[in-house]
Amino acid sequence: MVELLFVAATFAGAVAAGLAGFAFGVVAAAVWLHILTPVQVAVLIAFYALIVQGWAVWKLRRSIKPRRLLPFVVGGVIGIPLGVELLRVAPAPSMRAGIGVFLILFALYGLLRPTLAPVRESDRWPTAVSAS
Repeated sequence: MVELLFVAATFAGAVAAGLAGFAFGVVAAAVWLHILTPVQVAVLIAFYALIVQGWAVWKLRRSIKPRRLLPFVVGGVIGIPLGVELLRVAPAPSMRAGIGVFLILFALYGLLRPTLAPVRESDRWPTAVSAS
């Protein structure tokens, strides 16, 4: 039964990442934290995120500008040690509750945010310059 829950959570996280482009770890952790420790969940999120997002990076590799990645690298260098320390001291029930609250608030934001007007063809920039 535990294996089935693990596989179902992994599949749901992959679907969320495929549709939205992010949130694999949050969706999978919502279930994983009920059957695994926070440290195990963190390792699995990192491993699976490398697989899921690695494919997207590989497909977009020619468009990547290394200079634009600097803020993300700096954030990772600062955030990873802090997150690891938090996982070491935070109890699993608190982690489950925090992730649950985050998912509920994010879903409510998605439902209640104002909608943007659709872009019409006439609103777009011309794709080619005509030789007049």
